[in-house]
Amino acid sequence: MQSSVFFISLLLIATLLLASVPAAESTLILLLCALQSPLCPFTTTTAAPSSS
Repeated sequence: MQSSVFFISLLLIATLLLASVPAAESTLILLLCALQSPLCPFTTTTAAPSSS
């Protein structure tokens, strides 16, 4: 029980440290777009024009 609480708190601290780095925002955006997440700011709602 104590070790799991320790690892969760360590993960939380590491996440907060990563979020404080200026490059973390662009890395998060790149990861969201690579995973085709709807949170990716570069996805468009319009369909691509058909080539036919």
